[in-house]
Amino acid sequence: MVKAHNAEKQQNAEQQMVRNNKQEIASEFATDVKEVNQIAKKREKQGRERRDEPKDAKSKNVKGPR
Repeated sequence: MVKAHNAEKQQNAEQQMVRNNKQEIASEFATDVKEVNQIAKKREKQGRERRDEPKDAKSKNVKGPR
């Protein structure tokens, strides 16, 4: 009876550890996805700003990427 109770406690503890690990991995993944989305938004914004500027400008005084 005592062995069965201890085995059940052990199993519950292992299941809790697995759940905690899964939650930790999920939160890390969510953070990574947020960071990737932020980087993508920054690149998209930069791309929009650059598209508005003339690309084949001959003058030195024209604003644009160099």
